[in-house]
Amino acid sequence: MLARRLREAKDRLDRRHRSPRSNGPNLPAVFETAAQSTKTIPEGLTLVPGKVTTLRGELGRVLNYYNRVSNGALLAAAADLLGSTSVSTVGQGFPEGYYNAATNPGARLLSIGGICEDAMSGSFPAFLLTAAISG
Repeated sequence: MLARRLREAKDRLDRRHRSPRSNGPNLPAVFETAAQSTKTIPEGLTLVPGKVTTLRGELGRVLNYYNRVSNGALLAAAADLLGSTSVSTVGQGFPEGYYNAATNPGARLLSIGGICEDAMSGSFPAFLLTAAISG
């Protein structure tokens, strides 16, 4: 039943003859950029001697870097600790707030499940599948 409904949803979207936005996210750019920077740290990501940082802070900066080079191909979510986990850094430079397809499609942060990480683990695959089907 699930597979049938997914096929029906895909067929409805195909009938609309939608195409990706010309300025839309470019996921391959993430992998291309990563492949090019295996030996050299990209400008802006090098650590400054004497500066205090955290692993989660640096992960947020790196994911934000990839998000910028890919025009927002990455989405991020955390329970209710976007700031203290540095997940909010992933969406810097994009519209503030949470992603909403109708009212805030440029935002890169998802609000899923509050403090329930299990809600995120179930929602992300469904969200990505929906995005892949809708083009």
